[in-house]
Amino acid sequence: MKIILFLLCAALSGTWAIDSIQGRITGGSDAGPNEFPFTAAILISGDEAHTFCAGILVTPRHVLTSANCVIRQTMLTVMLGSSDITRMNQFIPVTNVRIHWNHSTTVISRGDLAILTLARNANLGENVAVAQLPRWSDVGNTFNGFGATLVGWGLSGHREDESIPLQHLQVVRNPIISNFACGLSHRFLQDEHICSSGDNGGPCDGDEGGPVMITEDGEPTVIAIHSFHFDGIGGCGRGRSSVHTRLTDHLDWLVEHTVLNIPIHIIIHPNYSSFFNRDDIAIVQLSRPAVLGDYVQVARLPRRYHATFTFTGWNSTIAGWGSSGNRDNEPLPQQHLHFAHGEVISNFVCGLSHSFVREGHICTATDEGGPCDGDEGSPIYAQVDGQTLLIAVHSFHYSGIRGCDRGRSAVNTRVTEYLDWIGQNTDVEILN
Repeated sequence: MKIILFLLCAALSGTWAIDSIQGRITGGSDAGPNEFPFTAAILISGDEAHTFCAGILVTPRHVLTSANCVIRQTMLTVMLGSSDITRMNQFIPVTNVRIHWNHSTTVISRGDLAILTLARNANLGENVAVAQLPRWSDVGNTFNGFGATLVGWGLSGHREDESIPLQHLQVVRNPIISNFACGLSHRFLQDEHICSSGDNGGPCDGDEGGPVMITEDGEPTVIAIHSFHFDGIGGCGRGRSSVHTRLTDHLDWLVEHTVLNIPIHIIIHPNYSSFFNRDDIAIVQLSRPAVLGDYVQVARLPRRYHATFTFTGWNSTIAGWGSSGNRDNEPLPQQHLHFAHGEVISNFVCGLSHSFVREGHICTATDEGGPCDGDEGSPIYAQVDGQTLLIAVHSFHYSGIRGCDRGRSAVNTRVTEYLDWIGQNTDVEILN
């Protein structure tokens, strides 16, 4: 059985730098304080010296990095919590290193990936977050011509005696170039590689493992991690392309060895409109079935005959990890799932406060609390015929000067209006 989630959408000369891991982003500028909270710093204490690389947090317990950085290393510490290296507040030892099964640093560089298992979960918040990875639907996308962002704490190249790492995370932006053009400079380029130009600067020794990102829907998506670059007489200056490991070629491996469940397909309702707040519903198909048990269960949907129910006057419950409104700049998601009860009110009454309220909506009072930023897509449940049914998913709420204060009704997408669409696009059996 396919497991689905319902979400709301607001719609060659030179040498490879493998052996010497010292690090710099050349031509970069300082990143913002919380601009890339999924970027991890990796301290490597080997037999010879302390070294440094970058990585990305892909789950609260796993960091993805370059295999070239950590192969045959036994003492690793991951640092998280700030773009300022002196303000890091989470230092977590690594308990296991899994090198990609196809990793090679001989004539052909390939499989340059490693998964680090942390001794404990990272504490997520405003300064520490899990990276957004590509979807299965991105497989086959070359990303040629996309603007790419690369970050790292390596040397800037401004002076010879810079210490490693730099205090501030450095960021540089360059376009993705085709593998054909990149292959004119780099021998033995593989399909699993993706290249970025070095016209504005780029990564250098020790920036291996750092994220290569594009922007999708206003959010950074990590499409690769840095693998190798030129480090010859000209150093890592501008104008020389850099080579990265393409994550879409390794999603199966990432899913197999972490708790990742990468969406394989997203279906947006064909009539969705953010302007008219209409048909705000989507189906996300997961890459593998969720493991059901005491803590993971499938929601119970209404029957077809429930389509005649307005639910007006019924008690409902909403649950989500969104903002609590207790303080400004709260990190999302909250650590603990919150819930609130609210009475379902008529669409007529709701329409006095909200424009474009339709039959596909169901509104709830917020006198005892209600949804806020980050709760979009959250479930609204009601007790119907002795069963807990998913009658709606949260769509929008007031978030103006008054924030998400109590007393302003919340608008949700009515599930009974979309039972046929759900049945047509999933293997869920809709009962009469």
